Amino acid sequence: MADPRPRLVATPPEPEPLGSDASAASASAPAAAGVSRRIVGVVVLVAVLLGVALAVQSQRVGELGAQVDGLTIELQAAQAALAAHERRMVRVRASVDDLQARMADLGDLVNAPSAAPPPPETP
Repeated sequence: MADPRPRLVATPPEPEPLGSDASAASASAPAAAGVSRRIVGVVVLVAVLLGVALAVQSQRVGELGAQVDGLTIELQAAQAALAAHERRMVRVRASVDDLQARMADLGDLVNAPSAAPPPPETP
């Protein structure tokens, strides 16, 4: 009598269509690793560029700081010279005012009517 049970036979796996999830996962694994390496490379490159930019800016800040210090010293010297000049101008104005007052007094004296006759001339 024939065995009523079905007979199981091993068959080779069928090739999966190109759009299936299993083949996409196996193909995307190397691609994902490549993308990941590219991202890491870009991040490293950006970090290096930022580091170089920071170093350049730090150097420029140092140079500009030294320039500011030099200009501050020059400004203080110019302010001191200006203050000395202003003090001299105050003294000159005071002297001119005094001279004007004396000239006015002298003008008043010259223009004043004479109370006494002029002294006689002696031959």
